[in-house]
Amino acid sequence: MNFVIAIAMIVAPAVFLIYWGKSGFDYGGKKNEE
Repeated sequence: MNFVIAIAMIVAPAVFLIYWGKSGFDYGGKKNEE
């Protein structure tokens, strides 16, 4: 089960960042504007 937990800890933040970026709060986009 440790392998599953490790996968979850890696995938969860990645999916969250991708979803957050698509929601219009892309931090990288704000950085490029400066």
